[in-house]
Amino acid sequence: MDETPAEISPTHLLFALIGLALLGMVGIFVFASTLIAPAWAVVVMGAIWLGAAVWAWLRWRRSMFAPLLAAVVVGAVWILAVNLGDVLLGWTA
Repeated sequence: MDETPAEISPTHLLFALIGLALLGMVGIFVFASTLIAPAWAVVVMGAIWLGAAVWAWLRWRRSMFAPLLAAVVVGAVWILAVNLGDVLLGWTA
């Protein structure tokens, strides 16, 4: 079973807050993608971002790296989706 630590160390809290801030920044890029991508793609990427944000929020007490991991994964998915959309589907600004 996963056990939540009784006290959160300052390092743990710092990593979690940085990860959540990065996840928020990635969310801004995802939702600003309406300038490049069609609405359906932004909705799909937004759903991925929202799922990752909920997962990170639920896991941050058990793992200080969960928010960082979520931010990096969603950022990579966003970059990949926008680049593939440009190359394969002709998305342009």
